Amino acid sequence: MTFKLYCGITLLSLTVITCAARAETVYIYAASSLTNVMQQLIAQYNQVARTDKSQLQLVGVYGSSALLAKQIEAGAPAHLFFSADEAWINYLRTKNRIVPQTIVPLLSNQLAIIAPMDQANAPTISHVNTRYNFAASFQGRLCTGDMQSVPSGKYAKQALRALGWLDVLQPRLVQTSNVRSALAMVEQGQCARGIVYRSDVVQGRVKLLAIIPSHLHQPIVYSIAQTRPSQAASQFLNYVTHSSAALQLYPRYGFTLLQSVQLKPSASSVPRSKPQGSHSPMSQSVSLPRL
Repeated sequence: MTFKLYCGITLLSLTVITCAARAETVYIYAASSLTNVMQQLIAQYNQVARTDKSQLQLVGVYGSSALLAKQIEAGAPAHLFFSADEAWINYLRTKNRIVPQTIVPLLSNQLAIIAPMDQANAPTISHVNTRYNFAASFQGRLCTGDMQSVPSGKYAKQALRALGWLDVLQPRLVQTSNVRSALAMVEQGQCARGIVYRSDVVQGRVKLLAIIPSHLHQPIVYSIAQTRPSQAASQFLNYVTHSSAALQLYPRYGFTLLQSVQLKPSASSVPRSKPQGSHSPMSQSVSLPRL
């Protein structure tokens, strides 16, 4: 009997299986505002943090936290969920779609008022308060995320209401399916003003007019958690939440680390796992279609 001839065949059931190690895929469902930094984290993890040569494909899926949460609830193959607010993490927890002990509140952000880059005369707002007549300061539409479900839109609604600006601006609002769509509409001049995250301004081609004081809305907290058990997902989660290489990256993209997050001295917190093959890890990004 020659074993090599029967490699990949179960003699009792005669079921043919592959002999080569299969690539494991980890799906990271992340808020659209995290697109750039997550792409960099995936590339960084592949280049310097991997401790074995097993096949691993990291796939970033980006969109509104609300839409991603609904897809995960419906059975989407996510392993990690990185939400722009805690509400959608808690929602999935009530649906038993989150591994509770893996939840990590990690980042904060700020709301920013923006204008198209070519509007050189767009006035900056030195004091964002109830005395400022924001509606009269521009003509055209105001873009932000959907105020019922998209985190950026929910925060914007709270701030506009606190400032007394919401009612007068209501007819001019354009609510988008995610914050990056709002950013794009301002970049393209389809909206005269926008309310997005400060991190979007850092990464976008727009003019910053003002930062909205954080006391005017609920705290902006980005939390990440596993949605199913997976050693590979757990290792990547550990990397993006604890390694100094990752934690030093977020501020470069306009995010703020929460005070509870400790910067570790090591460059990587990825535990070694048993090699399963000889191929290099791969990464891939998927952007959800705009609604």
